Amino acid sequence: MDHHFGVRVEDPYRWMEDWTSEEARHWLDAQASHARRFLDALPARQEFLKRVQELNAGRTVITAMQVRAGRVFSLRQDADEPVPKLVFRTPAGDETVLVDPNSDPGPIQRSIDWISPSPLGRLVVYLLSEGGSEDGVLRIFDVEAGTHLPDEIDRVQFDLVSWLDDGTFIYNRLRELGPFDPPTERYRDSAAWLHVVGRPAGADVAVLAKGTNPNVELLATHLPAVRLDPRCDWALAILVNGVEAELTVYGCPKVEFLAAPGRCRWRRLAETADGVTAVALGRFDVFLLTHRGAPLYRVLRAPLGDPTAEPVELVPESRRVIEAIDVAGDHLVTTDLDAGVGTLRRTPIGGGPAEDIALAAEGVVGLPGKPGVVSDLDDHGFFFALEGWTQPQALYRFSPGAGVSSTGWLPPSSLDLSGIETRRLFVAGPDGAHVPLTLIHRRDLERTGDNPTLLGAYGSYGMSFPVRYSPQLLAWYERGGIVAIAHVRGGGELGRPWYEAGKLLDKQHTIDDFVTCAEWLIAEDYTRPDRLAGEGVSAGGVPAGGALVARPDLWAAMILRVALLNALRVEFSPGGPPNIPEFGTVATEEGFRALRIVDAYDKVEDGVAYPAALLTAGLNDPRVAVWQPAKMAARLQAATSSGRPVLLRVDYGAGHGIGSTRQQLEAELADKLAFLQHAFGLPTGTSTPGPNA
Repeated sequence: MDHHFGVRVEDPYRWMEDWTSEEARHWLDAQASHARRFLDALPARQEFLKRVQELNAGRTVITAMQVRAGRVFSLRQDADEPVPKLVFRTPAGDETVLVDPNSDPGPIQRSIDWISPSPLGRLVVYLLSEGGSEDGVLRIFDVEAGTHLPDEIDRVQFDLVSWLDDGTFIYNRLRELGPFDPPTERYRDSAAWLHVVGRPAGADVAVLAKGTNPNVELLATHLPAVRLDPRCDWALAILVNGVEAELTVYGCPKVEFLAAPGRCRWRRLAETADGVTAVALGRFDVFLLTHRGAPLYRVLRAPLGDPTAEPVELVPESRRVIEAIDVAGDHLVTTDLDAGVGTLRRTPIGGGPAEDIALAAEGVVGLPGKPGVVSDLDDHGFFFALEGWTQPQALYRFSPGAGVSSTGWLPPSSLDLSGIETRRLFVAGPDGAHVPLTLIHRRDLERTGDNPTLLGAYGSYGMSFPVRYSPQLLAWYERGGIVAIAHVRGGGELGRPWYEAGKLLDKQHTIDDFVTCAEWLIAEDYTRPDRLAGEGVSAGGVPAGGALVARPDLWAAMILRVALLNALRVEFSPGGPPNIPEFGTVATEEGFRALRIVDAYDKVEDGVAYPAALLTAGLNDPRVAVWQPAKMAARLQAATSSGRPVLLRVDYGAGHGIGSTRQQLEAELADKLAFLQHAFGLPTGTSTPGPNA
């Protein structure tokens, strides 16, 4: 039991937070075994797994891509491969697989989390981690020699690498914890280090670390990085404060930085109050994406060589939400969202009207988790990926004068999803907010109120709900199922005001918007409570968990995947302190009040008839500790009076989702769909495909 600012907080399962203890591990193992037996016994489970595997077979996706000197590096997952491999393509079109984690199977699956090629493409740095832990070892591959270099650097997690030349790069490294350091210190006091290829990591020089440079105000919570570009004579120091979107940016002449990397005189270009969320380097300028004075964002150009010059507006605010900026030759490319649809614009760096780039299909622009385009150093063109809810990922090339053309590097999909419809509409809430809602279902769907429906949401960090092509969900649609996405406040779909309206003490709006969309689906006869389920993944546990405890009558089931559910205790986990700017801290009364809003575990009440619940956990999760879903599962099991199942599904070889294999994801989806089929009381074998399904 805790007391915060005169409020008593019960916490009957606090002991689970020491999840490596014999008692906690025994409980976790028993729960995992029980969930596995329950799910495997569901008649629909094998049906769904077989269908999901059929729909996913033959699918190729690119999860990361960089271009240097005409050489293309990508992480590509070909048909039936567990995880992506590192692939190299020459300007002539010849292709070579450089590193394939699938070729060296071991007791724990390894994956490549990200890549960073050198300026001339002779070397490529990549991060290799195990079991979805994201706790990686940085490796270097020599493309021309076709072999690994001996360099290996541990305690690396984030893609904050920048090359100085083809033999030197700067990277961010987490601190080494001592035997008595608490795990909450994991992300404090990291540093940017300069590494010379071929030298041991012990010889690396700290170029940006706490207390090393009086010109930089570096907090313990900052993740420092240095941004370099061969086109530019300046270096940038960029400080990321936990999950906070706003950056602190410094500049320094590159010649001065090279003369004294750890002691150069950095000049501050932007601070948190300036609202800068992304930067791009040109030859003589830095470009700043900011929401200050522009809720839907605008782009400023700041000349680097003149410290007295004020930034000028290059791309003004419009009705589109600017998500990313990139430099391609003498143009700045902005990736935008226009009413949920991705668009691209090119604006001359010297100023002038923007040019809209016609896209071949409707969708979003960017690779998974990374909106934007991929440009070469001095190339005026660029590559970009495009996909939608029912539109497979496709890779395109834009060239000035020639326009957009397909690369042809991805095989076409053989699936016909023309019988599936996607609609975007707005649902009015009781406080006047209009919540965007996406509906995906068969075109011949009838609004009888009987349709099995899964409603998902995210709504944190100002991030939009990711639009991704998921052909496996045809296994749901062809049975008459609906997938709905509530784009709740706290996300970034409608710009900065939409985010601010669902943050800290306003976080109740995130939960209310989710409930509003659920009620609308019922009122409009799409579904009814005993055919409706909610889902929240990661921070999506805020709306889903909040709606579960506030309105248990609305749901037949709730799916909570690696979900944030016990917010009052999150800052006491390794990944918790960086989240304080987003959710709050129990150290202040205001922070405590904000955390109580989003803590579903704290709101579970004994004797309430809760819906069926499937909670998932990854044992190696560095973002949401395994005890978050474990404590919620235990509390629900003890409290519910409905007799409906509450399961804790534990994946011992996974983390938060990064690095999960194709087979792991297919098995999890089959479990989820079979669980929903059971919770809705639907018979198995009820597939009724439409004419084009």
